[in-house]
Amino acid sequence: MDSRIHLHQYVECRRTNNALSALSGLTAIGAEVVWTRLLSLMLGATVYTFSLILAVVLVGLGAGSSVGAWLARIVRHPRTVLGWTQLLLPVCIAWTGYMIARSLPYWPVNPALSTDPWLTFQFDMMRCAWAILPGTLPWGASFPLAIAAAAGQGEDAGRLVGRVYAANTVGGIVGAIAFSVLLIPAIGTQDAQRVLKVLASQRTAELAALALHACAAPMRAAIMAYVAELEAAGPDMAGVHATAHEIRGFAENAGLATTGRIADNLCRYMDDMARA
Repeated sequence: MDSRIHLHQYVECRRTNNALSALSGLTAIGAEVVWTRLLSLMLGATVYTFSLILAVVLVGLGAGSSVGAWLARIVRHPRTVLGWTQLLLPVCIAWTGYMIARSLPYWPVNPALSTDPWLTFQFDMMRCAWAILPGTLPWGASFPLAIAAAAGQGEDAGRLVGRVYAANTVGGIVGAIAFSVLLIPAIGTQDAQRVLKVLASQRTAELAALALHACAAPMRAAIMAYVAELEAAGPDMAGVHATAHEIRGFAENAGLATTGRIADNLCRYMDDMARA
């Protein structure tokens, strides 16, 4: 069994993680554009309204990122959690659409009657948070989970974070341009929200399913092939070190933590022997 073939399959799985990150950025920024337009009809098309919405979005992304980073440290398979966060997105988008259209306009409170700007601010902030905060949480959690899902022992952290961040940023740029310049003027906010739901429910579900099921098996097969190469390396210390390094890099994401630790200890031992 050629380990390089399975390693190529692993690279394809890593590309799936990058595609998930890009699609997450696209839908997140696209949703912010749509929801800002809708909420401005109730709160007014002012800098105050935009600031409120942006504050809620950033708080949600920050809270989601904190939860995602915590989950990435404690769960064994962060790729599985990443898939579930993406599957939650259609539910969150539907929640926000329903709250903006069917709930917020009919609250039995008229903020225009208040003469206290502080009370008005609290009420407007609560309305924004009630409508859009749930949708920002899975988007925030996606970034640290995508990094954890793509990471391997011994992999350069800067390159890994840069790759995932670049994919997320490019997706966000595409989403901002597509929704603000193309989709909303052409089909309106209602159909733009439908496009969001389609993107989140279909393509994201497909990518999430790949992330959940398609990556672990190729990595495990690659590792088993590397183990066979390690046994065949014999007295070739350079070959043993290179093969153990490859095993160390991919074992943990394949759910083979013990194999990864053994390979890591072997690499450390050989490094110490080389320095001695």
